[in-house]
Amino acid sequence: MVPFNGVTATNVRINNGVYSVTISDTIKGANDTLIVDSVTAALKNDLGDLPSQFDHIMICLPPCTAGSWVGYGT
Repeated sequence: MVPFNGVTATNVRINNGVYSVTISDTIKGANDTLIVDSVTAALKNDLGDLPSQFDHIMICLPPCTAGSWVGYGT
């Protein structure tokens, strides 16, 4: 994989493939799927249509969400 470096469709600059979002959900004990959905919605809001701009997206979640996940990517 090659990290994205450039400007998104919404004119957001991304360096080294890293972009952070903040969500208002309570993370501790929350279902990991709900948190991924909130993060994905925030990404779409900030960056626009994701599949038309990126081949892969990795979402990193804090360890306090509920669920039996090990990793998650789209």
